[in-house]
Amino acid sequence: MTSDACRLFHVDVSGLRLLVTYSGHGTQWIGNDDVCRDEMGLRGRTVEQTNAAIVPHPARIRAVQRFSVAVLKGESYPGNLGNGIVHRSPPIGASGMRRLRLCLDAEVDDCG
Repeated sequence: MTSDACRLFHVDVSGLRLLVTYSGHGTQWIGNDDVCRDEMGLRGRTVEQTNAAIVPHPARIRAVQRFSVAVLKGESYPGNLGNGIVHRSPPIGASGMRRLRLCLDAEVDDCG
């Protein structure tokens, strides 16, 4: 990637997502205690305004280290509706930096 692909903080609808960044900055994420879920979605705001509303304390944004494997629970993970991990791709467009990442999605059923 050479652009700001997913720079808006969001949750995925997938069950589980495996992410590994091989080059560039890793995926950024925010813990449940530091996110305002009621502010999710653009609603006519800019990406910057929306991210500031979703994450009022940007110093608490965390990043997955390069070569580390992250397994993210999405909204469709059994029992996780309304609790998917809030994350984004790090902004890189203005820097000229590139990212190479692997992303695998898996649906998980709760049939035991």
